[in-house]
Amino acid sequence: MLKRLLLAHILLVTFAVPVVAFAEEPEPTPENPPVLIVREGSLCNYETLGVSEDGSGVLLRAIWIPKEYSVPEGQYLAVTAESADVVDCPKDSYCPGLPSYTFNGNDSDQDRGRYLCESGYHTDSIASISAMACYKTETVSCSNKNPYTTEHMTSVIYSSADTICTQRQGEEAYCDSSCDVVGLVCEEGYQARKVDNVWTCVGNIVNCEAGKYLSIAAQECKLCPENHFCGGGEYSLTETEDQGISSCKGNLKAPEGATSEKDCGIIFRIGGEALYMHSDRRDTDHPALVIQDRKGTKWYAPMNKVGEGRIDAKPINDSGTTKQLHVMFNGEEYTVHTSLYEE
Repeated sequence: MLKRLLLAHILLVTFAVPVVAFAEEPEPTPENPPVLIVREGSLCNYETLGVSEDGSGVLLRAIWIPKEYSVPEGQYLAVTAESADVVDCPKDSYCPGLPSYTFNGNDSDQDRGRYLCESGYHTDSIASISAMACYKTETVSCSNKNPYTTEHMTSVIYSSADTICTQRQGEEAYCDSSCDVVGLVCEEGYQARKVDNVWTCVGNIVNCEAGKYLSIAAQECKLCPENHFCGGGEYSLTETEDQGISSCKGNLKAPEGATSEKDCGIIFRIGGEALYMHSDRRDTDHPALVIQDRKGTKWYAPMNKVGEGRIDAKPINDSGTTKQLHVMFNGEEYTVHTSLYEE
């Protein structure tokens, strides 16, 4: 226990008794003559004082020195009017520790190194060392945490109705559930579908343009694949198979985005690139490249006249290649390219 008052007490010693004291040598003055310094643990005997019981009196003056404290993490200095003790940090508080602290007489009833959690926050155990040990939880509805709306929607279906969110003091809150949208309830005549990974309400009837078909897997219009043709049209989402797509007959081939069975034909490869050729001559106003197979069937590919600066030069196909097939006809330059049927 640490005494709080500075003691100034004069003892007149006329006989030898054991004492324990702290002493300092004050500056000599007439009112304050030099006195003997008696160290802690010394005995009031002849060896220490230089007098016996029948000798002169000896003046002793006790001086109290402030105590130094080093308080580890998870503990604090509990101060009262009579004492200062190092104790464990209680719940709903945190104590980062005191590397060095000098106790003085003005610290009564003021704990040192202990901080209360903010209002609404608490800790699970004692001896917490950081403000992040203080936390609060609340139950939040997914409709508030992740509000969602889209046209023709009547309600949202979430991965869970509610989520428990935890927030540590000084940090952002985190929740048990992400409250993902897993479906929609749509108005009559509409169905919930994911379009480009986003939930939306689409009409039961989908209109696909020529060269595309309705994929039941994605439930949206997709580009017609190679060796097929897709005429386009209106399709119902209630069907259970792909709609608006047909395969080329026999061993005939067609490029992506083919719109008609007339796009099915043969492939003439030039430098590794595919030139798709068909059985009908489509542009009678311009010359065409013609190939006749062993059966006598003629296959055509249109030719496009190259203007100044070759503005009208076209690649062999529309699959991303930059290769071009140039031919000369009647002294003029043309490029040969794949074409799709147009009504």
